[in-house]
Amino acid sequence: MSCFSEEVPFLSVIIPGYNRFSYLQELVDSVHAQADYPFELIVHDDNSKDGTKDLLPKLNEKLSATIYSHGFNFGLAESINRLVRLANSKYILMLNADLKVEQPIFQDIVNVLQNRYVGYLTLNSIYSGIPRAINNNGTNFMFTRGLGAGCAMAFRKDVWNEVGGWNNKTVATGNADVSFMTRVVRNGYFPTLLVKNTADPLITNMSQFHKNGQDSTIGRQPFDCSLPRLFNYEPYMKQSRQRYEDAANAMQITYKEPEGEVNIHSWHTFLNELITEDYQINWILAQKHGHTRWKDQIKILELEDYSKLLRKPAEPEFLNIVAPETTLEFVKRIMKKHYSAQNADELAWIVEKVKKLNPKAILEIGVESGGTLKIWEQLLKQDKDSILIGIDLSPNMQWDISQSKVSASVIEGDAHTIAAIQQVENILQGRRLDFIFIDSEHTDQASQLETLLYQEYLKPCGFIGYHDILCIKGFIDSLDQSRVERYIKEPPYSDFGAQNSPGIAIYHVN
Repeated sequence: MSCFSEEVPFLSVIIPGYNRFSYLQELVDSVHAQADYPFELIVHDDNSKDGTKDLLPKLNEKLSATIYSHGFNFGLAESINRLVRLANSKYILMLNADLKVEQPIFQDIVNVLQNRYVGYLTLNSIYSGIPRAINNNGTNFMFTRGLGAGCAMAFRKDVWNEVGGWNNKTVATGNADVSFMTRVVRNGYFPTLLVKNTADPLITNMSQFHKNGQDSTIGRQPFDCSLPRLFNYEPYMKQSRQRYEDAANAMQITYKEPEGEVNIHSWHTFLNELITEDYQINWILAQKHGHTRWKDQIKILELEDYSKLLRKPAEPEFLNIVAPETTLEFVKRIMKKHYSAQNADELAWIVEKVKKLNPKAILEIGVESGGTLKIWEQLLKQDKDSILIGIDLSPNMQWDISQSKVSASVIEGDAHTIAAIQQVENILQGRRLDFIFIDSEHTDQASQLETLLYQEYLKPCGFIGYHDILCIKGFIDSLDQSRVERYIKEPPYSDFGAQNSPGIAIYHVN
């Protein structure tokens, strides 16, 4: 039972932390500095080894409560569950411990969460000029056409209870946030995002790991991050490796399972169809998971109403010049129509490089839904002399390649097999590739093998592109660095709702 009066509404801000000594005080200070609504602030230290335990007592005056984990690392999911159980408010804001609050958003968060159809609200991105929005007590928000990112998320405690909290079974593979979000959607709630008519970020990431394109737990892979990392102790090595492999195998099954908890593609596809391109709701599809129960409560603003809310002054007619589409605008247009989890800024960087090749033949390994494959298709000359090839174990194309103006093919199978290589050779008929894009398993071993298997099909001036380079840093570092170019976009990002900046690189083979 809450010790606070129900007459005093407030927000529970919770921070799960592990080895975030360098950032925690700045985050706590930013919460207080930007607060525009009553709040409590609770921190969970997950058995940190970096001095966080010594710092927290010094922050007592700014904290409502602190949970210490002594001698055991619970992992992110259970840390969040422990925090939510202790929280006194029905409105929860979860912040990763390396973030910083940049704008007053607490009142907006409560305004959005008061709508019963809202499952969660993500805060890592900003939308400006979206044609459809919902207004509640002066706060504009919208339904998202994807899951969003879980590093900064607000939700109600009753929703957390209904879906069973955060799933700690996915702790070893880092998808606890995805599992939570998909279960919220499956239970008939909508994911939402604040609509702010500003280019300034709501939340920023302070972590130098993040800014350098390295995940903060990269040193622990491929072992179970829920265990302390020990060296020269074989029982740990065996237990950690086995738990990681078990979780990874379970993840693979769930990932491919239709509507599985961490089948990101399946749920992104559902939300892309549930929320139409003009941000209306497909009420026929909404029947599938019970979203129709909210139909009478949802009022999406009409275009003219939304335009008034934005209060943008009309531009003089002589300024209404139609400017050529930039590369970034082109990438974002394709990503919006054909879902891609990549970062638009990074894709725009590599697209500029590929355009200079005046490509005639392109191969992508790991096409998934075909979002980036569509971008490569548009870079080719639009005739049947141009060749586009995709390879994926289980492609789920979101566009009809048979209608392409180029010679487009998607090979279903393992890119490491002789059968896949022979199919590529049969399609090329002796021709060479201008560009190969590798976005498959995101491991050093797979990237190295795919490079060795397919680099011989490149033209002398061609190159190979790699996505998610933070996951394959060992392989990228092993290449001749005089032939490698890297690009890692630091926040704020130009795209919305896609994954954060995982890094991208090209390797000039010859």
